[in-house]
Amino acid sequence: MIVFNDSAPGDDKLILHPHTATFEGDLPIANKAKGEPIAYGSSEPLRGECQHFLDSVTAGSRPTSDWQEGARVLRVLSACDASIQSGRRETI
Repeated sequence: MIVFNDSAPGDDKLILHPHTATFEGDLPIANKAKGEPIAYGSSEPLRGECQHFLDSVTAGSRPTSDWQEGARVLRVLSACDASIQSGRRETI
């Protein structure tokens, strides 16, 4: 799990919690791990994403996250939702 907290000070903005899960029979058991800060820097992610998009429009180049990437993300999220609703593993 990764947590981004823009209001946290310094290096505590981006924390990786390397949790794992094991199973005892059919029951999942959460194994929580201590959070580890990830070097992040001082840039603002949303500002950088917007600037990249504007630069792509200006240059007429393909942005990193284009409509095809958006469609792939929606397919994954839709399969996740269907899996949760049905209790079955869905394929993409």
